[in-house]
Amino acid sequence: AITTLGRGGSDLTTTVLGAALQLPEVQVWKDVDGVLTSDPRLVPHTRPVTELTFEEATELAYFGAQVLVTSIVLKPNVTLVDIISTRMMGQYGFLATVFEAFRVHKLSVDVVATSEVSVSLTLDPKKLPDIESEVGQLKLDLDKIATVSYRRNLAIVSLICNVQRTSRILENAG
Repeated sequence: AITTLGRGGSDLTTTVLGAALQLPEVQVWKDVDGVLTSDPRLVPHTRPVTELTFEEATELAYFGAQVLVTSIVLKPNVTLVDIISTRMMGQYGFLATVFEAFRVHKLSVDVVATSEVSVSLTLDPKKLPDIESEVGQLKLDLDKIATVSYRRNLAIVSLICNVQRTSRILENAG
């Protein structure tokens, strides 16, 4: 059977061959100059990133950067689940109950944001064959402890940087 590797496949092949041949270095040349601050196909005045930590690169990859690593990444088509309850304020165990419901329904959470009375979570629909049914069942369970709503076809826009390093750069710039 013939299999294609898809986007980034040549990078993977090059890296695997380099490792197999025990080469001291592998260089992959692209159609852009280094790591950029944004996708030049979408943003006309993109600039090169002069330094990037491993942790920042990992975050970029997680949030959807592929061949072109950017410091602003878009992850489209996510589902946002909002859970609001004044019962969670100052209480222990509320989030454990929420996450137990996600576990029971085998729903993997991507991003979590909390406040004193709410928790918002995102789900990747690519991981859910029937998202409407899955989230609908979750909502029925969580409606017992909170007000639950969900919205589909949203996007996560992530700005990824090292806050301490960015602050130093801004201080040095005056």
